[in-house]
Amino acid sequence: MPRSLTILVVAFFVVAVAWVVLSVGRVPVPGIAYSLHVTSNPRNGPLAESPDGRAFAYAVWNSNERDAIGFNSWPLTTGAPLVVSRSFDLYVYDLVARGAPRRILRWTDADVDHTSLFCWSPDGIIVRRGPEPYTPWLVDPSSGHAQPMVPWSEQLLGRLYNDAHRIDTRVIPETRFHPELDVDRFFLWNPAAHRREWLFDLPLEYDGHPARFAAQKKQYRAEHEQRASFHEVGTIGSDSDGDSLYLSVFAYAREPGPAARLYRLVVHLDVPDTAGWREHSFGSRPVLIDSVVVRCPPDTITLRRSYSLRQLASYIRAIRGGGGEVYDGIWHTGVEAELRALPIPGEPATMFGTGGRANSLNAGPIEVPLGHRGFGKQPPP
Repeated sequence: MPRSLTILVVAFFVVAVAWVVLSVGRVPVPGIAYSLHVTSNPRNGPLAESPDGRAFAYAVWNSNERDAIGFNSWPLTTGAPLVVSRSFDLYVYDLVARGAPRRILRWTDADVDHTSLFCWSPDGIIVRRGPEPYTPWLVDPSSGHAQPMVPWSEQLLGRLYNDAHRIDTRVIPETRFHPELDVDRFFLWNPAAHRREWLFDLPLEYDGHPARFAAQKKQYRAEHEQRASFHEVGTIGSDSDGDSLYLSVFAYAREPGPAARLYRLVVHLDVPDTAGWREHSFGSRPVLIDSVVVRCPPDTITLRRSYSLRQLASYIRAIRGGGGEVYDGIWHTGVEAELRALPIPGEPATMFGTGGRANSLNAGPIEVPLGHRGFGKQPPP
């Protein structure tokens, strides 16, 4: 082999080995500046409300990352960033005093990858730490002092979790004040106004380092803010008068927009699926009974629609035996109401259409009287 070729092969080998070592060893090349970013995940556990409801805690998992170098930056490799350090941060936010969230704890050891916020008990904030079998830690919400829970059991943690999240009281979240997290943005839900109040956003930088994909996060937040301005279907009720049944659909926007907009209200009625009776299947199927364009103001509205009892009773004529729920001349069935936001020029087309993010669907029970003008006498058994 010629001497020049040997030197070239050896030089290539040395460079390749150095490149791999620099990548694996996470050693930056002297004289080259590398971007340091942070990837943050605020979903290391649920939002933990304090027992008195005056504050809440949340956790953020941070990963400080450097741009890929050497072998990791080759086109045929993943190009994944190199992790420099990781941390688990625990924050407390005062819903009364407001202001900025307060960080009370930071862990930077190897166990942060397996650490998550559990709940806020009367004795303090509980954090599950370490891989299985994990250890629960109790954190003082004022000082941030943390210590392992001793003694503890799965039954004890389950009871504390249920108490903290009010599972045993069966309180519907939409009917009480509570904090919400939506795409790194925090809100306080107001049940009286049927809207949420903005509290703060997670920053797009941590410890002076910019968040990775900050531009995409801004766009994603803007899209979700727009989505929150669309109306959602809340409660559905009905009442009858004379030969008509009136449907009341309550709609609200979690973050009211600047102006009213148009929607298509689509209503389906659950009717017996008589086609399946031969196979002894007594299910139901939706039947379209309404599709109309409505105008909704920015905040809340109750949409009222009327339907002929004669028309509704026609769906129940074929019922025999177990095909439906009819008691004392009243048909007990269900109805589905869907609001489909109509696009405005310039809005992303992906948010609209059947099944799009601009749609809201809810269902509720209704009672259809069947005794009007000879219709709907209770069918024989």
